[in-house]
Amino acid sequence: FTSGALQAWMVDEVNDEQRMAGAFMRSSQLGSIANIIGILTGVCLAVLQINLPILLGGAGLITLALALALIMPERNFKPTPKAERENWRHMTRQFSDGLRMVRGRRLLVVIAGIVFITGLYSEGLDRLWTKHFLDNIGLPFSQSIPTPVWWGIFGIGGMILHALFTEVTRRRVRST
Repeated sequence: FTSGALQAWMVDEVNDEQRMAGAFMRSSQLGSIANIIGILTGVCLAVLQINLPILLGGAGLITLALALALIMPERNFKPTPKAERENWRHMTRQFSDGLRMVRGRRLLVVIAGIVFITGLYSEGLDRLWTKHFLDNIGLPFSQSIPTPVWWGIFGIGGMILHALFTEVTRRRVRST
């Protein structure tokens, strides 16, 4: 139930289109830095005890949720009046309009099919790729470097690439 909630909150609070793009870009970069810190912390904890990052992460999320419920302001949120709420009707209309548009264009049918098939298999892939990687590919120096350290290296590498690509994008968007 949180998909898009943070972004909607940011849009309400920033309330300025020029500043909003920069805020999203900066939050993405800071998120990458926070992920790197989290990965390092998780690796250190997992080396001590493999379930420790999950237990402490869950406790941290609950604490964060309670703290944010108390301190996070929503100054610019204006709910739609009850009389004007047509969420289900709007959603149904948008869905049928989308279907009409997709049916009318062959390329959109192909794209929708690809997305559907990808969605069908991606959950299994998300769950099993680590097992496949460990069983069939393996990790170099696995006797001297613990497995959680390898996952930390992969995670940090991905976060560094994300931060670099975001910075390149931010600079290109600003220059055009």
